[in-house]
Parts: sequence; C-alpha cells; structure tokens
Amino acid sequence: MTSPAIPRVPDKMSYSTFNLQPRSRLLQRAERANAFHIIAASDPTMIRINDQIALSEAEIDERFVRASGPGGQNVNKVATAVQLRFDAAHSASLPERIRTRVLRLAGSRATASGFIVITADRFRSQSRNRADALARLVELIRKAAQPIKPRRATVPTRASRERRLEEKKRRGNDKRARRARPTVVE
Repeated sequence: MTSPAIPRVPDKMSYSTFNLQPRSRLLQRAERANAFHIIAASDPTMIRINDQIALSEAEIDERFVRASGPGGQNVNKVATAVQLRFDAAHSASLPERIRTRVLRLAGSRATASGFIVITADRFRSQSRNRADALARLVELIRKAAQPIKPRRATVPTRASRERRLEEKKRRGNDKRARRARPTVVE
C-alpha cells in the first residue's frame, strides 16, 4: 500500500536520477521489494516510516558476520548475515512516546543502553539480508507508531452468569455421583 505523497521509483528508471549515494543501494533494493519507501525527492538518506516519521540512514549501523544455515561453502567465505543496530533511546527522528513503545515492543532485541539489534540471516545474499533487517526495523517502528486502542471494561450479562452457575452445579453433581459409596457389610 503506497501513499500518493511518496514518489515511487520504477524498476527501469535509473537511481542516478535522484542522486542517491552509493550507501543507499540497500534502500534501492528494499524499495523495489516494496519493503518501505524513500523520500527520494527531498532527502535521499531518509527512510520513510509513515506520514509523520522518517529515519535518517545515518542513525542505522550495520555489521556483517558469517551466517549459519543454507549457503554451502559460501557460508564459510562470505559474511552474509547482517546485524542492524538502531539507537532508539536517543533517536532524534522518533517522538518520545514512540521511543518508549518501540523499546518495549522490541523485547529481547533491545539492549539495556537503548539499542535495537536486529540480526538477519535468512537469505544467502548480503543485500537481501540487509533489506530484510531494515524492513523488520521499519515494521517494528510502524507498529509502535500505531495508537494504542484503550481497553473498555465489560460486565458479564445476567444470562451468562446464570449459565456459568448452572454448569458448575451440573459438574459438581457429576463428580458427586462418581464418588465411591461405602459398602454395607452384612
């Protein structure tokens, strides 16, 4: 689902049209995969989360490590797994309420110092793992940006309370009927 305010880059169009820097190749690949959107017209290093939030690419740190899993001999030679680190606690791009919520939603992926660490090693290629890690971070922040639906307290109806008590009485009678009765010895 795309927003009309975000310019889309057709697959056949050259990314040099938007003067994207070489480091933005990750963004280009993820854009083609519709993982997220780029604010290409205004700032090529911004990653669009939603209409109000955009992350700077400089806030994201990536490290490459050797991955386990599929890949044959390639696994032993090439560092294809990606460890993406994002300092959510000190990010200038996120409002305070979203910062705290994204750290809570991150769970064990959040460190004590407020970094979110996402490891991606599902694919054999480094570029697909980079796009996967970034897409997972964007999805996490989108989820944190959604407003929390307040819980509305409900009261059981009178009929449901009566059904519950009738069921309890029936189960109690069934259990009482199973008890061993003392046998009378003559």
